[in-house]
Amino acid sequence: AQREADLAAYPSGLHIYCIDDSEAARRLLDYNMRLWADTENVRVFGKDVTEVATFKDCVMEDGDIAFLDQHLEYGGDDNVLGTDIVEELLERGYKGLICIRSGNVAEEDLAKYDAAGAHCAFGKDVAMRKVIEDMKVAYTRYTIKTQSRPTTPLHQHSLSHEDFLPGSVNSLSQFI
Repeated sequence: AQREADLAAYPSGLHIYCIDDSEAARRLLDYNMRLWADTENVRVFGKDVTEVATFKDCVMEDGDIAFLDQHLEYGGDDNVLGTDIVEELLERGYKGLICIRSGNVAEEDLAKYDAAGAHCAFGKDVAMRKVIEDMKVAYTRYTIKTQSRPTTPLHQHSLSHEDFLPGSVNSLSQFI
């Protein structure tokens, strides 16, 4: 019953920014986020390493949800970890929900995502509809914990990641 209430409370029109180095994944994210996340405000990045900076700037400007692939592989020194982007976003004061999507979701991987500051993580083997439903639940629960009205975009609030998850050991699973 709580899951259904959380899904019903999820606001429409959020700004969702995704980054993935795979063209097929970017197309799937764009299509499925628009279909299942109740918004047209979806942008996908990751075609090349130059889009990493653009992604970060857009997320900081008005992102409600940042959705990142963990391994952005562009070759040589141009490989980027999603967890490094997560840490930078938080250092810059990002207040929205942060999700990692990776083929690596063993316990030690989840611990790395959590330590970086991600709020939830999804395996690439999970159906997109399920991922997005879980993301919506996580967003609603995150907003309830960080503000009184979950219909206001998160980027308009001043709580930090530490305010939300003080000393949390297993924060990734507490929202879904």
